[in-house]
Amino acid sequence: TDFTKYVSMLSTKGLYFARADCFQDTFEGAKGLKKNKNKWDEYYLNFFRKVIKNPPKGHEFKFSDEQVEKQAKRLLGDLEHSGEIGKKSTFINCWHENEHESEAMWRLYSSFLENAIAVRTSYKSLYHALGRNPSINIGRVKYIDFQKSYAGVNDAFWYKRKSFEHEKEVRAILKDMNCPDKGKIVPCDLSILIEEVFVSPSAPSWFTQLVNDVNEKYGIKIKVS
Repeated sequence: TDFTKYVSMLSTKGLYFARADCFQDTFEGAKGLKKNKNKWDEYYLNFFRKVIKNPPKGHEFKFSDEQVEKQAKRLLGDLEHSGEIGKKSTFINCWHENEHESEAMWRLYSSFLENAIAVRTSYKSLYHALGRNPSINIGRVKYIDFQKSYAGVNDAFWYKRKSFEHEKEVRAILKDMNCPDKGKIVPCDLSILIEEVFVSPSAPSWFTQLVNDVNEKYGIKIKVS
């Protein structure tokens, strides 16, 4: 990340979760390709038809075929609408999982390479630093070929296109129906989160000392590598 974003994290004592509809990837939260939408719709229409025709025990089925079709299409419309609402109520914090540093990630996720920083953590540290919050889900992103596959209704934010596979992304995701902002800062125990800090391979020597000084100011006792 950029140095300024790193300092923001220290000063706010929190992690920034961006709203899903603000991501550059237009497929964020997508369930499939638009050209395959008819197949997707028919699959769920059939599912809804079966559900309507097979009510729970103790409930009598009273709908005509016309009413079944009307209800199934209404449920399909609700499903599509919920997808749009979901993008505006889903907030995501992104990480890169790797045993080694990535040259590509250094360049992609910093606007000025000489002032870039990487923070190392672990799944356990991230989970505990966020207070073991049950409303925050943490996991790996799966990369699929949307020409051949769909993302599930409830899993759309855990799937991305194969062209993003180099990111090896791990996400923390939370839902907030009441936040109108493009992102939100979630309180985080940085003393648990930050296991190591790296400066960019292109960083000058004075920059390393600057980051050390900033860490000391905010009570972060991790030395910079």
